[in-house]
Amino acid sequence: MVVHGRDYRLSRPDDENLIWNSNLRWSYSDGCKPVPEDFDWLVDYLADIIEHNGDDETLAGDALLVLSGMRGLGSPAKQSSYITSIIRCTGSRYPRVQHAALRAICEAQEELTPNSPIPQVIDTKLVDELSRSFVPAVRPNKNSVLDETGNLNYIYLIYVLTKHKEWCQRLALDGNLQQCISLIERVRGYHRGVGFYLTVIIGRIDPTGKDLPFVSNANLGRLWRLLIRDTWLHACGSISHDSISHDDYIGGIPVLVSVTTLLRPDRNIPWSEDPTEDPTKGVHAALDDLRERRVHFVKNGVDQDAVDVAISSMQELYNNLSPKI
Repeated sequence: MVVHGRDYRLSRPDDENLIWNSNLRWSYSDGCKPVPEDFDWLVDYLADIIEHNGDDETLAGDALLVLSGMRGLGSPAKQSSYITSIIRCTGSRYPRVQHAALRAICEAQEELTPNSPIPQVIDTKLVDELSRSFVPAVRPNKNSVLDETGNLNYIYLIYVLTKHKEWCQRLALDGNLQQCISLIERVRGYHRGVGFYLTVIIGRIDPTGKDLPFVSNANLGRLWRLLIRDTWLHACGSISHDSISHDDYIGGIPVLVSVTTLLRPDRNIPWSEDPTEDPTKGVHAALDDLRERRVHFVKNGVDQDAVDVAISSMQELYNNLSPKI
């Protein structure tokens, strides 16, 4: 079983905090890091466990946690086997196995993107199947601790993937858009940056809003408007408290502007019957803040043109929300 060294003790082998809150990285006694091929035997072992023992809560969960420490999809020879095992484990009847599988995916997220520096030999159909497996892994179960942390990591995983058009198309078809929409009410209780990521995800997957249920479902529509309002209100604070990275913030602003605009395509139509849902105040504050910190963002490595695009889009949105200006 996997144990994890802490400052003052070893964790218990069945400690659920290991799944999401442990920093699993592997190295040899001489300090050298293992290469993906060093884990081939464990990928085979995981496949054998699933084949002969099903989704054994202890064996499969431990193997997935160890493999997540690779921070990738494994060696080219074993990538397909590893992904197949992960897919099977996301459908496990044990939350521990499901979340360990989801963590393994999250740790390998950069290798799932089209511009990954790691060569991939994965069949497209297998990647499609992997995408469909995300939703079962984050369906609510009786373990609220795993659910909340799993949702946070799921949202950031989807955010990273939706930076790429082919992933947006894939996620739109396999239930992930609906899953993200189902999290709207829940994320209002999470830290401030989560709402930003979730709003941008939904805007990337469905930029036209044609598949969004916010018009037909009045309650969901209100929750969506409140999420957008809160996202603008907390935008500055989320950056200040490192809830959102500089690049993610600047890259996501044009999408946030677009989803806000979709809710009020005509400036002569009131934003909402409820004035408390109006995001104008938050947009104004975020715009002023970004103008003041433009140089700061560029000095921290954010592309100057991206910053200018973000400011321009926010200014246009603010003008539409405040016609008198």
